[in-house]
Amino acid sequence: MQYYATHMNVCSLDMCPLNFATKRAKILRIITPTLYSHISFDYALTVLVSYYCRCFTDCGQVIAASNKLRVTSECPNAPCNGSQYQWSLTSFNNDTQEWKTVPIFPHMTATEENATNIIFKPNSLTSSSKYKLSLVIISKEGWEGYGELEFATAGSPHSGSCKALTVEGIALSTQFVFECFDWQDKNQPLEYEFSSRDEVLSYGRSPKSVPMFLPAGTPNDNYELLIKVTIKNAVGVAVEEAISVKVKN
Repeated sequence: MQYYATHMNVCSLDMCPLNFATKRAKILRIITPTLYSHISFDYALTVLVSYYCRCFTDCGQVIAASNKLRVTSECPNAPCNGSQYQWSLTSFNNDTQEWKTVPIFPHMTATEENATNIIFKPNSLTSSSKYKLSLVIISKEGWEGYGELEFATAGSPHSGSCKALTVEGIALSTQFVFECFDWQDKNQPLEYEFSSRDEVLSYGRSPKSVPMFLPAGTPNDNYELLIKVTIKNAVGVAVEEAISVKVKN
C-alpha cells in the first residue's frame, strides 16, 4: 500500500490495526512530496501504524549537501522498547539505472550506529546525487518496521559568466554596474550577491547589480578592485565568480 502525504508543514496519517501472519510486519510505505529534515516514523507493531512529519529546515525533495541533514525516528509503543535500529543508504547510478549501496562510515555522521536518529555531517553526501535512506526497526520479539526516505542533493549553478559593464573609473564618481549571464540550475530562482572587501553592494534575484560608486583600489594593486559575485540557487548551493575593475582616485 502507498499513501501520499500532503504539502502541509505538519501532516499525519493513521491506519486501522494490521494483522501479521509472520514475524515480518507488512510494510506501510509512505511517499512524501517534500523532504523533511526531521521525520518521525511511529511503528506500533501490534496495534497501530502511523506516520507523522514536521518540517523545520530544508523542506523540499532537494537539499544542499553542504548542510547538515537530520532524520529522526520515533517508536513510542511498547514493542519498540529495546529494538534495534538499522540505517542504510543507497544512491542511484544514472549510467546503470540501478540503486547502489553507499556505506555509512563513522566520519559521515554525528550519531552512533543503531541510534534512533541519524545526522549526516555537512559535505558527507555527494552533490547532484539521488539518495534513498532506509530504516529497519527490529523488536526483541523479531517484529520489523520499515521506513524509507528518498531525496536528492542539488548541484551548483553552472554554465554562466559575469562581467563589469564599466571596467575603469574614478572613485566615488564613476557609476559601476555588473551583470551575470546564462546561469543555469534546476532549483530556481537564482539569487545574485555582489560584494567587495566583505561588504555587500547589491543583492537580489536580478542578474544585474544596481549602479554603484566604488572606493579606490590601492597603488600596490595597480588600483584594481576585486568584486566577488555569489550565485546561489533555491536550496542554498552557491558558486562564486570574481570580477576585477580599476578604480583610481
